[in-house]
Amino acid sequence: MRKFIVVLIFQVSALFVVGQSKTQAPALNPKDVIGVWEGYYEENGIYKSLAIEFREANGELECYIDIPGRGLKNARFKVRYCQARDFHLERTSNEKTELMDNTYITFVGKPEGNVMAGHYGFGNSCKPGPTPSFSVSKR
Repeated sequence: MRKFIVVLIFQVSALFVVGQSKTQAPALNPKDVIGVWEGYYEENGIYKSLAIEFREANGELECYIDIPGRGLKNARFKVRYCQARDFHLERTSNEKTELMDNTYITFVGKPEGNVMAGHYGFGNSCKPGPTPSFSVSKR
């Protein structure tokens, strides 16, 4: 009887653990994002134009971003894909435009179907308040 109770407790515990585990979505192939994504980034309550293009060159994923409101056109960004299935797009540059004197820009977004949404930052400092957001759709 004691053995039966121990086995029963083990089975119930196993069912609980299995029921609590989350089903992970299939991993995204980074090449699935290749193409042009257009949309906006939100800055001080105003939606501004944003275009992100992913290309493949020499077997590597490259990213180029247009931010007309900041004077950037076809600016190359480093691409990193993390375990959380987010794309981290970063640019550090000594170039300055008339509309932007920050040299560090980052976008972190998760593609789901033909939409990628996330947050971004201009400059190196942390700013108080809500994290600014962006959203683009693949055309």
